[in-house]
Amino acid sequence: MSSPPALRQRFVRRSLGLSLLGTLMLVAVGCGKKGIPAPLGGSDVPPSKVNLKRSVDLVRVEQRPIISFVESVGTIEAEYVTQIPAGVAGIVDEVYFREGDIVDPIDGRPLVRIDHAYYTALVDIADETVKESKSMLKIAEDELKRIARLRADSSNAVTQQEYAKSVETVASLQSRVVSAEASLKIARINFDRSDVHPPMKGQINQRLVTPKSRVKEDTIIGVIADLSKLRLTGYIPESSAMLVRKRMMSRAQLAAARSLAVGLSGTTPWTNFVNRLAEETGEIPAGYDPEFTVHALPQRLFRGGIFYMSTTGDPSTRMFEFKAEIDPRSLGLADLYPGFSARIRVPVETNQDALVVPEEAVRATERGFIVFEPVLNVNRDGNSEWIARPRQVEIGVRSPGFVEIRAGLSPKQWIVRRGAEALEDGTPLRFSSEQQKQLENK
Repeated sequence: MSSPPALRQRFVRRSLGLSLLGTLMLVAVGCGKKGIPAPLGGSDVPPSKVNLKRSVDLVRVEQRPIISFVESVGTIEAEYVTQIPAGVAGIVDEVYFREGDIVDPIDGRPLVRIDHAYYTALVDIADETVKESKSMLKIAEDELKRIARLRADSSNAVTQQEYAKSVETVASLQSRVVSAEASLKIARINFDRSDVHPPMKGQINQRLVTPKSRVKEDTIIGVIADLSKLRLTGYIPESSAMLVRKRMMSRAQLAAARSLAVGLSGTTPWTNFVNRLAEETGEIPAGYDPEFTVHALPQRLFRGGIFYMSTTGDPSTRMFEFKAEIDPRSLGLADLYPGFSARIRVPVETNQDALVVPEEAVRATERGFIVFEPVLNVNRDGNSEWIARPRQVEIGVRSPGFVEIRAGLSPKQWIVRRGAEALEDGTPLRFSSEQQKQLENK
């Protein structure tokens, strides 16, 4: 007879066996029957073609001039930056300037005085030498006159040798006077140079000398900059160098033609020539001068006129240096200083009658560039709605925010400006009632 623990273990094993058998039967039944499939999610219709209207902003194609720019970096420079040499050698007596001073030669105030007593003495010595030489010359000339009179009275009174010697003495003393006068002139020049004056009006940027220091003639005592005229130095890539050079030549031709036409009244052949040249060169009233900003004044726009471009490019950068005179009428010119770094935009190409669209309206695709045009579409149920239709376009030059369209659109045509990135062919559109009214009345 089994004990109670043995009976309890047998009962547990039998219950586990029945539970496992039931589970296996349920699995077999489930695998043998076909269940109901779960519903499919999503849709085969592209999201852009679902009948949900996309809000967009429309714009008309404009016909107006457009200018293409090349961006570059450059530096503001003073028209003249001059190193001031001492001019004479000696010990510096006094220094009358320091950095930041505005100096002008008209004031007559020297910058530096060098060995003033020494060069004063040299002038005195040279002056005395001139006086002595002239005195000796006068004595010799009087002697020559006396000998000449004696020879006139009697040919035997003075020998030919004595007369020739007197003539030679006068000639020698005349040479000595000329030499002494030249030495006096040099002494006076050096005396004037011992007071070093500024070579032009400007600001002292460096002082390189102190009192009691010894200088040579070529010792630089300071650096002065003329801030009355500023210029811009920048660089143009080789891809645009030819266009900029052509623009410079065209402007030169136009300026020459205008100078010939000045003073001629009424309609003349020269006037017609100027107008035709302006049309051929593509000149418009403004916008062809390089424009730039500086980091110190980012909100101000300055302009300048190119007067020089290098004929040799830098082999390492393939860039051509150019220089432009900054327009003195530019607002805030007094706040510009040499050494400022500049961000430059140089105009290189233009089209006066270009078809222009906003840059954001153009999309790049595998087939090329496209824009979307709003088209009125009538559904099967007779309802009409505006949908997007892509139009392939050929683009031209670019300017900030705008693109030239060379083919694919016509003037005043409506296109999608904002919201084109979410559109496809046939996408329903929603736009303002005012724009819809203009579209319906076009």
